[in-house]
Amino acid sequence: MSSTISVKALAHVRHNRKNYRPGDTIPGLKKDELERLVELGVVRVEELVKGPASPPPIDPPPPPKEPGGEGKDPDPPSGEPAPPGSEPDPSDPPVEPEPEDPPSDKKGQGKTK
Repeated sequence: MSSTISVKALAHVRHNRKNYRPGDTIPGLKKDELERLVELGVVRVEELVKGPASPPPIDPPPPPKEPGGEGKDPDPPSGEPAPPGSEPDPSDPPVEPEPEDPPSDKKGQGKTK
C-alpha cells in the first residue's frame, strides 16, 4: 500500500498566481511552501491511503424459481376464471359449486288466466 497527501485550502489562498477557495485541493506544493501554509493555518493536510483496488460489486442472484413453475402460465388476474385443468391455489378459499336449476316443466309455464 502506498500513501499520498492531499492539501485542502481552509481559507482563500493565492499560490503560484492562482486563487484557491476553501475546500479546493492545492497541487504541486514544495515541502517549504507546504510548511508555511500549515503554519499560517490556511491549509489542511490529508493523507490518502491507496490500497488494492476493490473488486467490482457482485450482482444479486436472480430469485429462485418455484418448483413445477417452469412452462406454466402465470395465475390469471383475480375475477377471471382459471383455465380448465389448473389446480386451485391452497391459499384461496374453497369455492362452492353453483346449484343446478331444477329441471323445468314447460307445461306449467304459460299465460295465467
